[in-house]
Amino acid sequence: MHKPSAADWLEPAGIRFGQAEENELTAKCYAMLLRWIPFADSRYEEWERMPECGYFFGGSSWYGVDTARSITVYAALSVLGSYDERIAGCSRERLMRRAISGIRYLAFTHDSGPEHLVRVKGSNPYCSERKWGGQGDSYFMATQTGYSVYSIALASWLLWERLDEETRSLVRNVLFHYADRWCDAEPRDGVYGDTQAEENSWVAQGVAAAADMFPDHPRSGHWRRRFRKWAANSVTVSRDRYRADFQAHTERTHGVPVPFISTSTLHPDYTTENHGFVHPTYLALGINQRASHALFSLMSGTPAEPFALMNNGELYDRVIKKCCQSDGFMIPVQGQDWWYNRQHELAHAHAVLNVLHGNRDAARFERLALKRIGQIQSGNANGCFLEREGKACVIREGTQTVEDFENWAAQDVLHVYLLHAFGGPGVEPSDETEMSERLSGVSLFPYGGFVVRRTRNAFASFSWRNNIMGVCLGKDGIWLTTPVHASMTGTIRIAGHDGMAGWSNEDVVRDAEHASLEPRADGFGATVLIRRGGGELEQDAAFVALPDGRCVYAERLRAIRDCTIDDCRTGIVGVRNDKYPDVPESAEGTRALLLPGMLLTFEGFAGDASDEEQRLPAFPYVNVDDKMGYVLFGSGGIRYINKHRYKRWKGVENTLALNDAGRMSLKAGEARPCFAVVALPNRTMEQTAEAAERSMLLSDPTAPCLLLECGETIVFANFAFDHTAVCGERELAGAEVGLFEGVSRIRGSRISRSLDVEARKSGFAAQRLKLALTPFRYPYGASSDSTDTDYIAHDRAVTDEAALEGLALDVIVRENAVYVMNGGERPVDLRLSDERANVVRSIRVCAASFKELPLPLQAVERGRPPV
Repeated sequence: MHKPSAADWLEPAGIRFGQAEENELTAKCYAMLLRWIPFADSRYEEWERMPECGYFFGGSSWYGVDTARSITVYAALSVLGSYDERIAGCSRERLMRRAISGIRYLAFTHDSGPEHLVRVKGSNPYCSERKWGGQGDSYFMATQTGYSVYSIALASWLLWERLDEETRSLVRNVLFHYADRWCDAEPRDGVYGDTQAEENSWVAQGVAAAADMFPDHPRSGHWRRRFRKWAANSVTVSRDRYRADFQAHTERTHGVPVPFISTSTLHPDYTTENHGFVHPTYLALGINQRASHALFSLMSGTPAEPFALMNNGELYDRVIKKCCQSDGFMIPVQGQDWWYNRQHELAHAHAVLNVLHGNRDAARFERLALKRIGQIQSGNANGCFLEREGKACVIREGTQTVEDFENWAAQDVLHVYLLHAFGGPGVEPSDETEMSERLSGVSLFPYGGFVVRRTRNAFASFSWRNNIMGVCLGKDGIWLTTPVHASMTGTIRIAGHDGMAGWSNEDVVRDAEHASLEPRADGFGATVLIRRGGGELEQDAAFVALPDGRCVYAERLRAIRDCTIDDCRTGIVGVRNDKYPDVPESAEGTRALLLPGMLLTFEGFAGDASDEEQRLPAFPYVNVDDKMGYVLFGSGGIRYINKHRYKRWKGVENTLALNDAGRMSLKAGEARPCFAVVALPNRTMEQTAEAAERSMLLSDPTAPCLLLECGETIVFANFAFDHTAVCGERELAGAEVGLFEGVSRIRGSRISRSLDVEARKSGFAAQRLKLALTPFRYPYGASSDSTDTDYIAHDRAVTDEAALEGLALDVIVRENAVYVMNGGERPVDLRLSDERANVVRSIRVCAASFKELPLPLQAVERGRPPV
C-alpha cells in the first residue's frame, strides 16, 4: 500500500473540469463577467517589489478584498467557459498571468509572508503600507480576512497547474495560517445589534478553504471537524441548541462537554440584526459565505457537509423571499446604510437555494435578479456592475467608495456561474404570477419587530423596533420610493433637549413604546408611542396597510413639557432618482412631482452641486412620477429636497416631506392637530385626485383618535389608553352611502360613524353594504299601508333634499346581522346592496321601528304578477 508522503499532503484535491456544463444561467453570468474584465483590467497595476506581482483597485483596501475577489474572476474565466477575447479586451493568457500576480501580491503581503513586504500606499490609512491577515487586530477584523483567504484558495485551486512552487508554498502558508489560528476558537453568540451569523460564517469559510483544498493534509481532519462547528453555529435559532441529532458531535474540553450548537445568531422568527437593525445584507451572508464549501464540494465531486446548508431553507422561506421585490432584491424594511443595488448578493443566495436546495421560488428570483444586474451593467458604458463613476460615490469618507465593492459584485456573479456550471441549472422556476399571488398576504416578525403585507403589485411594512418607520411601495419597489430611516415617522429636532444623543429619536427613530399590532389576513394596523428629544414631546403614530395596497399613516404630537421644535418634518418618503439607460421604466434620471395645477421636475445626479430645496404650501394631494399618490390631511406644507451631495452613498435618493411643519413652540399639555396621509401605490395623478375626492377625515383633528373614510374602507386609530368609540361625521355625498361594521347614523343630510376600538389600536373596516333611499311601487296584492319587509324598488335612488328632511336613521352592522332603526316620523324605503353575496334587498322600515336582516343578505323569492 502506498504511504502518503509530505508531497501528497501538500497537493490539492482535483477539480472536475470535465463536469462543468454550459446552460442558460451560466451563459448569462459568463457574458456579464466578460463585459466586466475591461473595467477591472483598467484597475490593475504592477507591483515592482517582487517579480510577477500586481494588484487590483488600489491594492490597500480592507482585508485584501480589492485584489482577492478580483483574482477569482480572472482565474475562473482563464480556464472555464467560452472565452471571447473581443469582449474581454485581452487574451486568456493575460487573465491567467494577472490572476497569478494577484495571488502572489496577496501572499507576500499577508502576515505569513516576509515581514518587510507590505501593501502599497493608498487612501485607507489603516491599510496603507501595512500587512493584512489580522495580526494585532481585534477578533472582528482578524477573522474577517476569512473571505479573502477563501478567494485566494479558489483562484489558486483553479490555476494550480500553472503556479510555480514558490507561489504554491506562499498560498499554503496563507491558508494554513488562518485555519490553524482560528479553527479551535469557539463560535460566538449574538443576534441583537450585531449578529454573529456574519462573523461565524466567514470563519467557517476561511477554515473550510484549507480543509477542502488540502484534504490529505495531516490537520485536515481536525480543520474539517472544527469547520462543521463554525458552519453549524453560523445560522442558528435558540431551539437548535436542543436538537438531539447534534448530540453525537458534542466535544469535550478538559473532560467537560462543550455543546455542538452554542449560539443563537437569528431570532426565533429567523430575522437578525446588524448595524443595529434587521439588515438584508447580513441575512444573506450566512447563506452565501458558508456556500463556498458547498461550491468546493461540487467542483471536486465530494459530498458537502450538511452543516454548511443548515437552516438555509427556513431563513429563505420565512424571511428573505417574503421581502423580495420584483428584481430579486430584498427590501430593507428597517432602512439601508449600504448601496441599494445589491442584487448581486441576493442573486448568489437565490442560486444557492435553487441549486443546493431545489427551491423553485429561488430559481425565479435568481433570474429576476440576474436580469436586473445585466440591465444595470449594460447601461454602464465601462462595463462595471455598480456605478459608472464609482469613485465619486463615497460610502465612508477616506476609506470606501462604491468602486471598492465592484469586485464583490463580480465575485457574486462568478459564484452564481460556478454553482450552475458544476451543479447544473437547478429546478424549474416558479411561475412569476403564481408566485406573486402565493406570497401575497401578511407576515409577522415579532422578534425582528416588523410586519409585512404583500400584494402582487405593492408592498407595505411597518417596523416598531430598531428603526421605527412605515414603508409603502408600488410595483417598482425601491426604484421609485425608498425606505429611508424614519420613513413616515419623520425627523423632529427639539431645541435644547436633555435626552441621550443616540436615543433622542430626532433623526433616526430607534425607540418606541406601547407598540400594538393588529394583523389580519389581508392587512394590518400598527400603533406606537415615540418620545422625542428628552421626552419633552410625544408622538402617537399609526400605520395601516389595506388589502388593495394602499396605506394610511397618521400621527398626533403632544407636548409633555414646554418645548421648542426647531424643525419638524414627518410623512417622510425617500424618492429614488438614479439614471440607468437600460432600466428606463424605473430609472430615467428625472422625477416629476405633480400637484394640483403644478408640475415640478427634478434631475437626479450626484456631484459637486448644491442640494435643491422646494418648499410648497399644503396641497390636498400630491403624486410622484404619475406612479405614486398621496392624499394629505392636516399637512403643514410640502418640502422636496433634490440631493446631489451625500455623506454616505446609497443611490441618488431625494427626500419628500409631506408634512413640513417647520419650527413651533408648544406648551405642556398642548397637542397639534392630527396629520394623516393615504399612500396610493401605482396610481396616476388623475387617480390620486379621484381618491382625494373619496377620502374624508371624519373625526375632529384635535381628538385623540382618528376616523378616516377612504372610499370603500374606514381607517381608525385610537391613541388613547382607554377603549373608546371612535367617531366622526360628514355630509352625505351621492345617492348611496357605504355601511361599515359599527354604527352609522343619518340625520338629515349628514352621516356620522362610530366604531368601538380598543385602547392603542388601529386598523380598518371594509365596506359591508351599500344603502340608498328609494321610491317604490307595491308588489301585486299589497296595499299602500303594507308593512311587508320587502317591496319592489325602482332602480334609481333618492337624492333630493325633501327626501332627506327629518330623516333619523341608525344602521348597526355586526358580523352576522344588520339592524336598521327608523327614529323618524314617516316610513323609510331603502335598498341594501351586499356585493359579497351579490344580493340587493329592498325594505320598508316604518316610523319608530326597526328591521333585522341576517348577513350575508339572502335573496327573496317573489311571485310574478299577472299579465
